[in-house]
Amino acid sequence: MALAKAIRDNAQSISASNFAKSVYELTMLIPKGKVAAYKDIAIALHCKAYRAVGKALSVNPFSNVPCHRVVKSDGKIGGFKDGIAKKIKLLEEEGLMVKNHKICDFKNRRISWHELILLKKSRKKC
Repeated sequence: MALAKAIRDNAQSISASNFAKSVYELTMLIPKGKVAAYKDIAIALHCKAYRAVGKALSVNPFSNVPCHRVVKSDGKIGGFKDGIAKKIKLLEEEGLMVKNHKICDFKNRRISWHELILLKKSRKKC
């Protein structure tokens, strides 16, 4: 995972906490056409800092981290540093449908915290 390596290698030059870097690494695991909740990422990191996940994503210095794939746990879009319209556009380009600022078929489009942990473990084996 090139970005995860870049995150680790640039620890000195990039102003991001270890927590934020962990958030970015997990966010990179969310496949196109899927979303995770801020809560899912926090739980996968063994904490309840849901808002801190959102804050880390809002100041993400890495352009390749798909922050738009992280939404609220009720399927609502949530925030995005480039604006809600841009977030919706990116999600729709990846095949998700958004209606009234909410992911359609959220239950089937959501990747759980448990799935994130499994993806993280499988990437470490490679």
